[in-house]
Amino acid sequence: MQVKFTDDLLTGHEEIDNQHKELIKRLDYFWRAAREGESKNEVIPALLFLGKYVVEHFTDEERFQQEIGYPGHKEHKIQHEEFKAEVDSLVKRVLKMGPDHSIAVETLNLILEWVVKHIKESDKKMVQFARAKDKPVSTKTP
Repeated sequence: MQVKFTDDLLTGHEEIDNQHKELIKRLDYFWRAAREGESKNEVIPALLFLGKYVVEHFTDEERFQQEIGYPGHKEHKIQHEEFKAEVDSLVKRVLKMGPDHSIAVETLNLILEWVVKHIKESDKKMVQFARAKDKPVSTKTP
């Protein structure tokens, strides 16, 4: 299995798309490290980085939503909070039980499924709203 960013995940907001690409890249790294039996010294830091990166990305998204006056901001923030809690739970489980293959597969599937669904259903709506209101959808270049 290869974890890969595909064009159907593009939102049209350069900064957010670049962050999504980095997130998917890090998911792939986590998956390869776990699949190849890398030590805890590789798998756990990769998972911890994912958790930290998700928080930073969500903060950026939520700031953008406030800047554009996005009406779905509260619901979007709730989705982020629920996902952060799930990732925290997974991190604790991996730290407790070790990064075995079944936990890695479960972790990857849960995170990847949520991220893809969230991008396609929530993040794209946010960018579409910004465009409809003639708000800027790129705050920095890649």
